[in-house]
Amino acid sequence: MGTQRFWSTVLLAPLAPLFPVGALIYSPFARGSGLTRLIERYATDRPCSGNKLTWQTVQIGAVRWRRCVVFGADPQGLYLKVSPFAAHYPAILIPWSDLRFARQTLLYWSKAMTLDVGAGLAEITVPQRLWTLMEPYLKLS
Repeated sequence: MGTQRFWSTVLLAPLAPLFPVGALIYSPFARGSGLTRLIERYATDRPCSGNKLTWQTVQIGAVRWRRCVVFGADPQGLYLKVSPFAAHYPAILIPWSDLRFARQTLLYWSKAMTLDVGAGLAEITVPQRLWTLMEPYLKLS
């Protein structure tokens, strides 16, 4: 076992009983934001094959998932895996054809883009720097 894994195990082991509680805490946010609907439709078990960035902030619906999202863009679609502390959700892969109606907005006082997913299923807001990774694949209408 590597040194980093050892210390993370030692430090997190006392918190293990709290993990089910963490999942319960985030459950209303996942439902209210539309994350659970996205998971129901777009869940995937394949890893992202394109550019992948960890610890990203993405807004789904009205909920900002801050520094707990794995973000990826590849020819198949937009890859997101939301993993807040003590809760892990399945990864989703949204085909580019299911993203529509981009509009500019702000996310933490910085430029961002909001997209409609699945004809009203949910909205996703991404910072401008993530948008530039998505843009080559998008054909928005």
